[in-house]
Amino acid sequence: GVLILVDELQEAAPDELKAINTAVHPIGQPSVPFPVIFIGAGLPSLPAQLAEATSYAERLYDYRTIGLLSGAAARDALVVPTQALGVAWHQVVLPGPSTRHAATHISFRPSASTSGTTPRQTQSVQRMSNGGLIEARREVDDGLYRSRWERATPAQRQLLRALAALGGAEASAVSAVAEHMGKSRVSDISVARTEVIRKGLVYPPERGFLAFTVPGMHEFIERQS
Repeated sequence: GVLILVDELQEAAPDELKAINTAVHPIGQPSVPFPVIFIGAGLPSLPAQLAEATSYAERLYDYRTIGLLSGAAARDALVVPTQALGVAWHQVVLPGPSTRHAATHISFRPSASTSGTTPRQTQSVQRMSNGGLIEARREVDDGLYRSRWERATPAQRQLLRALAALGGAEASAVSAVAEHMGKSRVSDISVARTEVIRKGLVYPPERGFLAFTVPGMHEFIERQS
């Protein structure tokens, strides 16, 4: 069999998506399907892009949404790999079970003695945790958010700022975005809205709403302001 994996599929041109849909369509048609599996990963705007390429795309794929890590999953990402090495984490640096995380990045240097944890050690771990968070934020800003921000025109950035100000972690009504921008009609921002969707910066989770495609983008925009 053949397994085809494509990441960042939302970056494909419409003609390329049409070609993929056309190629995938006959794979499952015979009574004995071809031994080929195609898996594409992309931003939340990808299903709409595939549907725009060919009308039958929604019947071709099994869509799976990958959201933020839960608190328990974020803890496992830190704890499970180190358990085999005999390294334990102090509770002060671990994410809480009720929080959700796009990523976890913490620096930790075990002390010479692991028999106990003194207040001084706890403070040291907290300082390293804060330092790791600052460094992680800088890396993500430069490697993920900044390139998206720089692709936006001034008019598009105005829309993105309004979306961020309205509580950017959640979807906001397009009418509320227009009002926050000082526009009297939703149609006044239709061009900017279409372009930021096309650039993969935002997507419409449902009709009349907008949301950021990348978690944490609203916080980056607020820092730019």
